[in-house]
Amino acid sequence: MELERDTANAFINYLISHGYPKESITLEWGNKYRRVDIAILDLATNIPVAIYEIKGNKNRTSFEMGINQLKRFADDLEYPVKMGLVFRKETTPYFEYFDITDLNEMNKTDYVKEINTNQRITEPLNYNYLATTKLKEIDRQKKIKEKTIDIFKVLCHILIPIIIAIFFLLDSLEIYPITTERIIVLGILIGILLAPYYTKIQFGNFITLIKNEEKKKENDER
Repeated sequence: MELERDTANAFINYLISHGYPKESITLEWGNKYRRVDIAILDLATNIPVAIYEIKGNKNRTSFEMGINQLKRFADDLEYPVKMGLVFRKETTPYFEYFDITDLNEMNKTDYVKEINTNQRITEPLNYNYLATTKLKEIDRQKKIKEKTIDIFKVLCHILIPIIIAIFFLLDSLEIYPITTERIIVLGILIGILLAPYYTKIQFGNFITLIKNEEKKKENDER
């Protein structure tokens, strides 16, 4: 753990010396269920634009473990962030940084091969560039969410009531009598219709949960 702490400190000092605001660098960011070693937060919105895992020795096990940790966390965020693994190094700058953001375009075996030949060693992006590009993507995702919510509202307030009204009208005209089985089928069909939109509007819930936990912690400490 001491070696990982030294690696983390070397990496943080490097980031600060390359223009990253100290207050944007947060250790152990997340909640009690899932967290990352280092998160770079956008100072305006206080949401992560990059996440990093600090590892000791560079080997297949530590590499795949780091990938899995970052991927799970990124999946919870539900928007694209910069992801990187930081390994210990005996010589200056005392760490090696590997960008794994484009992991979806490669498999783990390819990454491990490139790690062994040091092909994946890169430098962290400029903070301003990182924050700007990631926030643009986050904003795009939010707009998609807003559009999805609009469609969801139309379905809930207009289309589904019309379908239900037609259903009861057909029953009153004795064309399509209402039965328990048909009500269940109707409910299932409505659920199938709404499900894709409901999952999409969950964007940001993980971050909101973390922020609420942080506020609660601050209040408890007062």
